[in-house]
Amino acid sequence: MVADVLRRLYRQIGSERFDAARSIGVIVTYRHQITMIRREMVRLGLSQLEDISIDTVERYQGSQRDVIIYTTGVQNPAELDFLTSNCFEENGDTVDRKLNVAMTRARKQLIMIGNAPLLRQNAIFSDLIARYSI
Repeated sequence: MVADVLRRLYRQIGSERFDAARSIGVIVTYRHQITMIRREMVRLGLSQLEDISIDTVERYQGSQRDVIIYTTGVQNPAELDFLTSNCFEENGDTVDRKLNVAMTRARKQLIMIGNAPLLRQNAIFSDLIARYSI
């Protein structure tokens, strides 16, 4: 799914305007997702995107791109617990650190890919999906 979105975004941006260091980045939850996404990019013939940044939330801090694709990669409740395990309270609100980092890396557009029924089991993701899903 991520590789297909990358293909579509590249086509929309155009080869003349595309800049791997600025245009698109991908944030994943698990390192093995990086290999899977890169493998699918090769299968789809997306060699022009080989230099885009694909990395975990922790390693993406400090980087920004015009468009960020954030894929949660969670498929069961234990993975959801891991994904949402780094929360804190601030002014009466719960803040998810990983989600905050992922969402603030995009300059213009954030595309989130995930298992919506599972993510809805978490209050923060449930609210986010209710407000912004298409």
